[in-house]
Amino acid sequence: MRKFISFSVVFFLIILLGGSIAFLLSMRQIIRETKGNSLSQILEIDRIKLETSVNNEIVIALKMADSPLVQQYFSNPHDIELRNMAVIELASYSNAFSSNIAFWISDMDKMFHYTGAEPYILDPDLLENYWYNMTLYETEIYNFNINYNPDLNTTNLWINVPVFDSYMNPVGMVGTGISISAYLEMVNHDHSGTLDIYFFNSYAEITGAKDSNLIADKVNIEEKLNIIGE
Repeated sequence: MRKFISFSVVFFLIILLGGSIAFLLSMRQIIRETKGNSLSQILEIDRIKLETSVNNEIVIALKMADSPLVQQYFSNPHDIELRNMAVIELASYSNAFSSNIAFWISDMDKMFHYTGAEPYILDPDLLENYWYNMTLYETEIYNFNINYNPDLNTTNLWINVPVFDSYMNPVGMVGTGISISAYLEMVNHDHSGTLDIYFFNSYAEITGAKDSNLIADKVNIEEKLNIIGE
């Protein structure tokens, strides 16, 4: 009887211990999944807000590119009277964008105009200007590119819209820049200490992170996630 009681007590303790461990592990997994789902929902809401803001800018940029005056100017950038009228119209679009920034460039003279800055000749052959030929010759509506300005410590999302003449030949482009640094900082600040969030482009270059050096040096995301694997 004593042996039976001892065995029963030991067996009960083993079952209790095993059940407790299983319960704790299952609760830990549930909490982890709940936090993960909550984070996903928060990030999705933030993403929708950013997407809505970007879509509003796209609409304005498309209207800018659809202007007959702008199209004529890009086809004849050396016509002074035409240029003066077009520049007034183009400059007015900067007030319509949330960033108060507009840019435009005619393919004939390659003069890059940017709100609040002196125009300069853009060289499409430079590696950092890859977006130029991509916009003019590979894009029908619009495209994006992201760049980090180390001097201002800001990350901008650029909306590039090609401009076509009446024969559907590309003659230039217009667009705007949206600072997404505030969005990146908000996401990282809200979840500081709990996880690391990285944004990266199709080339796997990090475009958003707590450490701005990763953005400036165009570090590959695989270098940060090599422990996790593909």
